[in-house]
Amino acid sequence: MSTTVQAFCIFWFCVNFLFALNIGIVEEFKELRFRFINGPDTKSFEDFQMNEAEKLLNHLKYDNNKPTVVYVYGFTEKYKSKSTQTLVESYIERGDHNILVVEWSKYSNANYAFEAIPSSYQIGEIIGKVLLKMKESGFKLENFHLIGHSLGGHLVGIIGRNVFKHSNKTFKIKRITALDPSYPLFYGIGSIFNSPLNRDDGEFVDVIHTDSNFFGAPVSCGSVDFWPNGGKNQPNCPPANVDVYDEQNFCSHRRSWKYYAESVRSLDFRTFHSISCLSWKHFKDNQCDFNPDNAEAYMGIDANPQLHGNYFLQTNADAPFNRGENGIIYEPFD
Repeated sequence: MSTTVQAFCIFWFCVNFLFALNIGIVEEFKELRFRFINGPDTKSFEDFQMNEAEKLLNHLKYDNNKPTVVYVYGFTEKYKSKSTQTLVESYIERGDHNILVVEWSKYSNANYAFEAIPSSYQIGEIIGKVLLKMKESGFKLENFHLIGHSLGGHLVGIIGRNVFKHSNKTFKIKRITALDPSYPLFYGIGSIFNSPLNRDDGEFVDVIHTDSNFFGAPVSCGSVDFWPNGGKNQPNCPPANVDVYDEQNFCSHRRSWKYYAESVRSLDFRTFHSISCLSWKHFKDNQCDFNPDNAEAYMGIDANPQLHGNYFLQTNADAPFNRGENGIIYEPFD
């Protein structure tokens, strides 16, 4: 990890510590709930408290035979955030999933180091236990797919490991997808405080890296890790500004959910062809070892659960980002 990033992490931790002294620690989770999307747009929903989540099974709009996607947004985000709205809209358009959003905005918008992160461990255990109760009530938990962005990318991992733990290690979430899981306080010096997402949190854990070494995880952490455009400095995103919270600094971080949402909307064809490779440099030099499995390698909703290791691809600079089969052949941007 670079000296600059180390300094950033230490600064972030110290600021959060001083801030936390004034606002206290989140201890209760009465505002935590599942938001079930039950209509043609993101304004159509019904909330279920965690202690009544089992009632969802009898909802007229819930189809237990369909796959269920559970989305967890990240730090400072909420249901009305662009990331959440875009992901939910893409699944509504697709029309073949039940859609749940974990509504935890009271906690995701709290102090990062001393509230949001600690809360994520408690929330992860609560939801893990709730999912198992839902399974006992008749929900087909084997059809559940957990997706999280940024801090939410770690929270879905925490949920997954709690499902495994509290099922006496007899059941794992079938698929967990992390969209640029957050870096600060989870890697480098932060790893002594926290346990980041890992490949054992679910049966299949796929990760999309778009802002590694800044807001996003700097290392592989899933069953399969996708590194579009090298996993950082996404095309048409401005260089990082010294002001950490400058809006332009989030451009690459947000590409993860934009790429994923595009893949969800593509019902008629698979998107974001990817290839197994040792590194981005090897990819750029066309030195990846092609094998038949690469024909089935796609980043996004169609990721093959048999994949393992690191996969690379190149996207377009603007939407639509998918380059199809051309995405596994490097071309310099103009």
